[in-house]
Formats: sequence, structure tokens, C-alpha cells
Amino acid sequence: MKILRDAHSTLMTPITFLMLTLLPSIFLMTGVEAWGKEGHEIIANIAYNHVSPKVQSILNDIVLHDKGKQDEAKEGEELTPLAKVANWADKVRIWYPYKWSSPLHFVDIRDDVIEGGCHPPELMNDVERKECVFMYERDCVEDKCAVGAIVNYTNQVARYYQQLEVMDAVEEDYQGVRGGLFHQDNNKDDNDDTMYHLVTALKFLTHFMGDVHQPLHVSRTSDRGGNTIGIKIVHPHKHYYSYPVMDRYGNSLGGDDKDHPHHYSHNLHSIWDKTIIEHAIQKYYNHSMLSFQQSITAMDIFVTQKQNACMDARDVTCVSTWAQESWNDALQYAYSNLNGKDIVNGMEITEEYLEERLVVVKERLGLAGLRLAYALEMALGDDVMEDGGGVLGVFDRKSLDVMQGVMKI
Repeated sequence: MKILRDAHSTLMTPITFLMLTLLPSIFLMTGVEAWGKEGHEIIANIAYNHVSPKVQSILNDIVLHDKGKQDEAKEGEELTPLAKVANWADKVRIWYPYKWSSPLHFVDIRDDVIEGGCHPPELMNDVERKECVFMYERDCVEDKCAVGAIVNYTNQVARYYQQLEVMDAVEEDYQGVRGGLFHQDNNKDDNDDTMYHLVTALKFLTHFMGDVHQPLHVSRTSDRGGNTIGIKIVHPHKHYYSYPVMDRYGNSLGGDDKDHPHHYSHNLHSIWDKTIIEHAIQKYYNHSMLSFQQSITAMDIFVTQKQNACMDARDVTCVSTWAQESWNDALQYAYSNLNGKDIVNGMEITEEYLEERLVVVKERLGLAGLRLAYALEMALGDDVMEDGGGVLGVFDRKSLDVMQGVMKI
């Protein structure tokens, strides 16, 4: 497997550094809003709350070195340090130096090369069902998809953290000899670069782990993950659901549906990015993201099969199984209306669709948080797995037991 570009490919000139510093101001001027803000923050919160205290402390230190503008908690929210940087990857993908990262947010299942395409399971024959699966070589060419990105950035987090530990150990050896001053002055730039790479890799990993668990981020090439399937939501109240403002490549969609208080125009992708979550928070959790998050961690939906599933985020075969789960849910629930038929462009959906699909969304958010916790524990904890190590091979059993207990898996 090839390794995608390192984080440092975007920072090596003063101009780039200046633009990174000004980036938050640019967002404010252009009105860009990251999609799925609540979902990514919930995943990061769950992960942070399920790693060991040592890894929490390490994450606190890493995030403190982040030079960018971080998200702040609003009323009804509670953001851990990891959650404050969970949406960074969405914000920067619209900016030229990070345009290369756009394909890393999703997985395109090449239904365009499959005769008959890919549809809800009951609408396909046996041959179509056999071909309509995630194939890494076909659907993640040159590792440029969310699966390849997770493997890459998990390895980067571990590598850069270990480099910083080595630097710290060497600096301690210099204490008493030259007071550490000579070593510090001559290695400050190396240390700063390494920390920058570590911060950036952590932010990418946190975000892409969420993306690969969103069913319509592992979806059909032919409709760009539901982005070209226009949807109208019919509901009897005046809840306002966020309208998608950009496509998955960071391009502006334009448009405004505020003149239609009961009949909003969306696309199918945005329904799964935000609307199902927004609907649940507004209707059932008193507008509180924290209450919604707590309902996820209290769920007893992680059955034995998923408890024993592969959890190693540095194993492409393992991460591919997570993508396949999302693809299965995309066909079974996202692309399928309540009557089992394909959702097509211009179709109306009701609140019943949003509510019936809520359990799938909550399960995906919970699994993403748990798996991100595993990845961070493996990369930053005491028992860091060697490359190529077996699944959970030398993973700290105490941390594993704590995470399983709290998540009720």
C-alpha cells in the first residue's frame, strides 16, 4: 500500500503559513459552513471519553499545539479537545492547498461499471449483489479514498508521536551536560515540524473516521453519494433543517430554500449528513446535542459480531470491513425508501423516513467513536502495535475492557 502525502506538504513556505493563519477569517467572509458538524463532534467526544487517561492527556497536549481556529461549544453542546478540531478537514478542503484531500472524504463504489448498477438488495439479482460490494483495488485507486486515508493517518499519528518521544528522550540526556539548551536550539525547527505533522494527521484521522462510517460517504459513483438526488422533505412543523451549501469536493451549491417553511429542498446526501441528526436533536432531545450523544452511548446495539470485528485502523483489510458496513447500510436504508424502492431525483420523503433511519445513524456514530478510540489508543498508548501486527494483538487489555464496558458492547 502506498502512503499518501504527509501533512507537511502544505506548510513549507511563509506564504502558506500566512494563509493558514488567515484561513478562519476567510471562512467567516465566505460564509462556508462545514457539513455534519454535530456528527463529527459527537464521534470525537465518544472517542475522547473512551481512551485511557494517559491518551486523553496526550491528546490535550497535541490539540494545544494546533495553530488554527477551533470550534467552540454552543448551548446544549459539550466539546472535548478532540471534538474542537473534528471538523477542520471539512473546512480546509475548499482551499486550494488542501484540494487534494477532497477524495479522502469518501469511497466511490463504481456502480457505473456494473451492469444494472447497484440498488436496494431486494431490487438486485444474485449477480448484481455479488458485484455490488466494496473492492479496494477498484474503488480506492492509489489509496485515495477514506479507507486509505484512515490507514495512512493512523500510521502518521503513531510515527510522529514516537519521533517526538525520541526527541524528548534525547533532550533529557543533554540535561546536566549542556543544560539541554544546545540541543533545544538546534532541534527546535525539527520539533515544531514534527508536532505540526502530528496535529494535522490527528485532525485528518478524527474526521475521516467519521466519514467512512457515514453510509452515503461509501456510496454510488453514479449519483456522487446521493448529491445529485434532489429530495423534498414534507413535514407539518416549522423546524428548519440545514440546506447543503457545498458538494463533496468543496464547491458551492448556491441556492436558498428559506421561502419554503414546510417543504424544504435538499439532496439525499445532506439528509444523512445532517438532517436526520438535526431532526432527532430538535424533536426528541430538547435541542441538546449532548443529550443526543448520551443516548448513543447508552444504546445496547453493538452485537457480538461487531464487538469481535476487526478494530485495527492500520490494517487496510480491517478498515475495508467498516466501509463495507456503510455501503450495506447505504443500499439497505439510505437509497431505499420505506417501501423498499429506490429513492430517485425529485422524490418527496416524510418525517417517518428520518425517524426510521435514526437507529442506523446512531449506530454508525457510536461505532465510529469506538473505533477512533481504539485507533488513538493503539497509536498513542503504552502498547503501540508494530506495523503488520495482529488485530488487537498487543493492545492494552485494561483499556479495551474499560471501553467495552462503557459502550455496553
